[in-house]
Amino acid sequence: MTDFRQFKGSSKSAEPTIPRIPASETLSSNYLNSGDGQRTPDRTLRKRKRPVSEDGEHLGTHHDVNSDGPDGEGASPPQKKKQKTIEVPLKCIIPPALAFPKSAYAGFVPSTPPHSERSILREILAEEENKTNLSSEEGEDFFEADLEEFSIYRAHKSHRGNKQKRVEEAPLSNELVSLHEINEWTVSYFCLDGLICDGDHKRYVQGVPFKLLSIGNYGELDRPTVGSNIWIQSLEGQKSGIWYRLRTPAPEYRRYHEPFLWMADLAKHVVDFLSMDSLVTLNNFREDFYDWLQRLYGSDVQVGQWLKRNGRKDFRGILASQANFLFCQAIQVDKKLNRHPLWSEVHPRFLNAVREHIEQRAEPEMFALSKAASEIVSRRKTTVTPYVYDCFRHLPWAKFLYCQTPSVGDAPPYNNTAGQALTTEKHQGRSTVRSAPKNHIVQDEISIGDVIALPRDKFSAWKTTDTDWYGYVQSIKDTKIGRTFGVLWLYRPSDTQCLQVRFPFANELFLSDHCNCGDSPILVQEVIRKPRVAFFSGPDATGVDFFVRQRYVQGDGAWETLEESDFTCDCQKKKAPAPYSIGDTLLVKFGKSLEPVAFVEDCPNNMDGTVKVRRLLRKNRDLGFVDAAPNELVITNRCETVLRTGIYRRCHVRVYTEVDNKHRRIPPPYDRQGMGDFYYISSQALEDDISTMKPITRPLPLPLNQGWDPLAVSIDPPMQGLDIFCGGGNLGRGLEEAGAVHCKWAVDCYNEAIHTYKANLKDHKSTMLFYGSVNDYLTQALQGKGGIAVAQRGQVEFIAAGNPCQGFSLANMNKGNDRSLFNASMVASVVALVDFYRPKYALMENVKGMAIGSHTNNVMAQVICAFVGMGYQVRTFALDAWNFGSPQSRSRIFISIAAAGLTPLPEPPHTHSHPNSVVGASLGRTANGLHTSSRYTTLTPFEYITTDQATRDLPRTDARTSCIPYPDHRMPRPLSTRSRVRISSIPRFPDGGTFITAFNKGYMPQAQIDDFDWSNSIRTRKDSKSWQRVKRNALMPTVMTDARPYDGLCGTCLHWDEDRLLTMMEVRRGQGYPDDEVIVGLGPEQWKIIGNSVARPVALALGMSLRTAWLANHARLQVVTDEVKAASLKVVHGWMSDQPGMRQRLAVIDGDAASNRWGATDLLQRLKTALTPSKPLAPVGPNFAMKTSPITSGSPGVPATRKTDDPHKTQPVYLQAVKEIRQAEAMATITLKAAQITQVNAVQLWNPYEVLDIYPTKGNFSCIGTTRQNLRCGWQFFGKRQAISARVDEMAACEPSEIPPRMLEMLARQCLCVDNHQSQIWEKLRDWQYKVAEYLKVHYGTATRVRGDGRLQEQLRTANEEKETLGHRVVEQENELEDCKWRIEELEGRLEESEASVEREKHAAEKIDGLNTQLEASKKHLNDAKTKASSQIDKLEKQLKDSDRRLKEQERTSSHEISNLHQQLRDSNKELRTLKTASSEDSKDVDHLHQEIQEMGKQYTNSKTKYDARISKLQQQNQTLKAQNQKRCEEAESTTEQARRLKEQVSDLDKQLTEQNVSFPLF
Repeated sequence: MTDFRQFKGSSKSAEPTIPRIPASETLSSNYLNSGDGQRTPDRTLRKRKRPVSEDGEHLGTHHDVNSDGPDGEGASPPQKKKQKTIEVPLKCIIPPALAFPKSAYAGFVPSTPPHSERSILREILAEEENKTNLSSEEGEDFFEADLEEFSIYRAHKSHRGNKQKRVEEAPLSNELVSLHEINEWTVSYFCLDGLICDGDHKRYVQGVPFKLLSIGNYGELDRPTVGSNIWIQSLEGQKSGIWYRLRTPAPEYRRYHEPFLWMADLAKHVVDFLSMDSLVTLNNFREDFYDWLQRLYGSDVQVGQWLKRNGRKDFRGILASQANFLFCQAIQVDKKLNRHPLWSEVHPRFLNAVREHIEQRAEPEMFALSKAASEIVSRRKTTVTPYVYDCFRHLPWAKFLYCQTPSVGDAPPYNNTAGQALTTEKHQGRSTVRSAPKNHIVQDEISIGDVIALPRDKFSAWKTTDTDWYGYVQSIKDTKIGRTFGVLWLYRPSDTQCLQVRFPFANELFLSDHCNCGDSPILVQEVIRKPRVAFFSGPDATGVDFFVRQRYVQGDGAWETLEESDFTCDCQKKKAPAPYSIGDTLLVKFGKSLEPVAFVEDCPNNMDGTVKVRRLLRKNRDLGFVDAAPNELVITNRCETVLRTGIYRRCHVRVYTEVDNKHRRIPPPYDRQGMGDFYYISSQALEDDISTMKPITRPLPLPLNQGWDPLAVSIDPPMQGLDIFCGGGNLGRGLEEAGAVHCKWAVDCYNEAIHTYKANLKDHKSTMLFYGSVNDYLTQALQGKGGIAVAQRGQVEFIAAGNPCQGFSLANMNKGNDRSLFNASMVASVVALVDFYRPKYALMENVKGMAIGSHTNNVMAQVICAFVGMGYQVRTFALDAWNFGSPQSRSRIFISIAAAGLTPLPEPPHTHSHPNSVVGASLGRTANGLHTSSRYTTLTPFEYITTDQATRDLPRTDARTSCIPYPDHRMPRPLSTRSRVRISSIPRFPDGGTFITAFNKGYMPQAQIDDFDWSNSIRTRKDSKSWQRVKRNALMPTVMTDARPYDGLCGTCLHWDEDRLLTMMEVRRGQGYPDDEVIVGLGPEQWKIIGNSVARPVALALGMSLRTAWLANHARLQVVTDEVKAASLKVVHGWMSDQPGMRQRLAVIDGDAASNRWGATDLLQRLKTALTPSKPLAPVGPNFAMKTSPITSGSPGVPATRKTDDPHKTQPVYLQAVKEIRQAEAMATITLKAAQITQVNAVQLWNPYEVLDIYPTKGNFSCIGTTRQNLRCGWQFFGKRQAISARVDEMAACEPSEIPPRMLEMLARQCLCVDNHQSQIWEKLRDWQYKVAEYLKVHYGTATRVRGDGRLQEQLRTANEEKETLGHRVVEQENELEDCKWRIEELEGRLEESEASVEREKHAAEKIDGLNTQLEASKKHLNDAKTKASSQIDKLEKQLKDSDRRLKEQERTSSHEISNLHQQLRDSNKELRTLKTASSEDSKDVDHLHQEIQEMGKQYTNSKTKYDARISKLQQQNQTLKAQNQKRCEEAESTTEQARRLKEQVSDLDKQLTEQNVSFPLF
């Protein structure tokens, strides 16, 4: 209990002045005593005025979003406008439940007098000793007693405060608590109040400490629940061996006890499940645990209700949140379970499932000294490559960089280009021309394709100091004023987002999309010179002034690979309309939003520029189905004609059955409420009345091209990705959900984060986790070490990096200290990893503070320069999380790169709108003053999601009890009573109340004002966010790494309607974590993982952009492959023309040059030279033979040749290449047939399952050991199927006579029980060897003969490769099978509905018959009741008259008694005054008593008003009072006798106060 009494102390002048509430404004003691999230009944409830909009929503903070701050954090609130106000009626008051036992409240009187536990236990033992028939089993004494109406709470603790050095109550003292929290590390014991029942005797005890909990029925599979077998043992009971069986809890404790009962059953089932198999992992609790319970207790009603309360099959979340309780229960049952591998995955104290990589050998140069608080520590430097070190060596944190040269492979060159370098040969008007003196340039020397130098315009808005400007001549015109040029400007790096930071190559230019169309013409007289420029070249170009390999798009701030079409400005290009097919799903403008439609036809009724579409209505909004998802559509016959310009983009729509929708089997990302433009259909309304809907049928009634199927097997494997700084995996899994990439490697140095990543992996072998520093990871990669956990060069195709942001965040007030500088230096490690691996794509995330800086010292610009210097296509995005479905105000920078020639990532489209209060923002300005990566506004399908909408389905909670369906619906740390009182004093309306606003309005108690830190200027300013409530109808503030309500900048973490912090489930919704994913660790660690994550909707949107680019690359590759095939056919038929465009496309087939090691396929590379001869070839007939020298190369007009088998004949290279291709195809066909035959024979001949007799039964392998009765054991293994199957498949790939004995031994160990039959390993090994020998004798006649010619393994590999090539046929069959399943599920659903309707009709008929019978019986009872009632009414009338007469007599008597009581009160006051005078001469103890008597007198005076309610009791106590008055008259004769007796009363009173612990808490 917390006592908020004020303590007087000396205040120094240096301390801040603490505000005081004036006497006229002092709050009543009832308000000061308010606590535990509630208001006292005496407080007046006042109606407040709230602004309301026209549509009924409350204004003021409905659209309050952080403004143009780089981090979206700490922004000032918008200015308030005057709004019309109305009175809001008070609908209801929800009374809060008790959080403390009733014994902690003043005035509590138990139902029976309290007893000492020791005396009760002695009586129980005495009674038990008298009974001769009670004795425990095995000679142990065991006694139990029932515990009724019990309450369990934490023990009282005190500590000394930090500010005023006063002793106060520790947090959580005396609070009610559930029993499953008894094993917390900070808990030594709990206390209980309740009735100890021994037979008919019920005795009340209070404050009994205990620390032992025992739960029964473990290991008894025939008992589905724990039931009432729950005992606790007090500290006193341990001495006598008496346990208390828990029966019925007190009413106020019931909400704490019910979750514990559910947890007790969970502990029983988990322990039983673990005891059956030692290889159970966390992944088995995804569905296997649920299926196991269904097999055991499928028909049990209690287990069914228990499972229904969880709400899902997945138990990983509740297992992770209650890992400590389950661990303690498991080791109490079996101590061997403390080594079970499950705890290494979920228990916060034993997280070691992912081995930590510790750097073994480190050079002294790898470490740097840095300041940490008041100490000097040695910190590991950030490992970078030489190229990256040269780029970042001038920044303030360069002292934390360690340059390391790769020791594996060659350093990649930096001439990453997609085209060919042009030197002296003209090509489509572009050439490299030597410079000429200025006075020698004439009109005829400048042609289209030249680059000209112009003087800088002095009046331009460009802020650079360059003297010359460069332009590519795209057109020439002769006008009246002379010859003019149309140019495309060439930008220097300082003209782009690179600003004026260090760029790797000083002679690189970028062809921009900026032309002089519409500007003043450029005259020939203005030309200074013609520089030598090499297009489609790189840094290795020689003999030129500049090289150009990329195009810069200034509006998007993006670099793109240079292509042929880029040499014409967009003003002169005509864009062809996008083609659409019937059934394509699109997003079309309807009013002020985008709506999904299906394309029907183009230009209906010969109306150009229009299209006909079919409306897909939203089931939730348009048809009024509240429970439907926002992205659930209904297909209709309603068609409309819209403008083609109203089509914004495509969307993804798939059809699922009603059964899938009902059982929540919609796969991600279609189940994400419309994020990423994903919709699904499960019903149709094809009639005129759209309200009559039916389940969707197959085949579809109308043409509809369904979107991407995430469950289908893709023929093209996704890219292999590396997720560095992976954290909990929100970014990586969001990217994976789009299907374009699979994160095969993940790196993080945070233990809880890397185990969270592992906990959410469906296949643990598919991702290699590296628990360690990114610096150590890069060091091992540079050295070619690390094993499979470290990717080697050439393996990584994609890199995702969410590097630390503490060094750039605006919430960090100490960016200049060494810790912040070190965190900032980790940006260079991302660039170094890209430099080493050279992936196809990469994505980097950080806060917008990274873009803050001058033009010469800007970290984001330097990162861009490093990527562009490598030859990558670079684009920056400034994305707001609320535009993609996240209910959070979170703005972040994303830098995406793509290898040269690949399709770069497009910016993800917005699916949700901006709030009204959002203002413009950008990442800065370039040299011409234009904003880069600016925030824009566009139409969207959905409105932005508010905090209340995102968390509306979560149950109300005060975060004191466990929430079973949502285990993370709890605060990261518990709040003290003082903090809860402070939160309860902050008003809920208007939204966004803070401590300062509550203080200014006079709501804050004086004790809270004294405790507030007024010395912090940030917390005390007017717009402080310290102790601020979240606005319900606005966005959730940026989720930080810790819940700090006291923070003046980031303290907005209080619930808008409840007196608590936000729960982790609520901030998970803010970050977009799916409810079924697991976060491992304690509360603060879980909050940190959530705060460090990338918002999941943003990650999904970026993944879809990556998928769009990935599919575009495949489409381009397919086009070029078709052209190569066509060209080869032309060569075979004897003709082929020179096609320069073909040469260019062949060079950019895959978009990667040799430096990136992602070039086109080997076949295309070999045919590149053969298919591009310098001159057209003469027809080649069937008898054609070219007679030339034995080998020639490069001769004009003669194709390159090579020697053939005949020394006198040569053959053209391209004909030889075509011949080799045809031979390879023929050999592949022969190998395919042979492999199929070989595979079939292999399966028929050698089957280890049959030979060794280890077939699985009922889906699982069983023990093959033999019992004493020579019977097979048959004990089933759970979790071993994959391991045993892998071992057997490995054995099947070997020859029967070449099986290693070690392989047989390992298989025998896996197939035998750990406890009973491990001793039979060698016996089984000999038996298996004998069976293999017999098998060889039967099939080959000898036990040592090797079957076949020894090529089985190679043939099997060939067969497996052929299986992969035939994957598309399997996909077609799976689609047909899916259609069949669809129809079967539809028929099953209809059958279930019909059966249910028949059952309902039968049940209704039975109810009607029963009701008719009850109606007849009720009529009879009614008639009998009428007759009885008439007689009773007469009797009651007589009794009423008698009671009136008696009441009048009692009133007269009571008035006389009241007058007597008043006289007694006056007499007692006189006695008190007499006692005060006598006690003044006593010792200091009497003085102390005098003070207590005064306080009691005040309390006695205040309680006079309660006498009116005690009139009925005074009538019964009249005789007792008269006797007491006579006794008092006798005592008044002697003053000395009164003083002596008074001292005795004082001592008795002190004892009573000590025993009863009387206090007056403020709640």
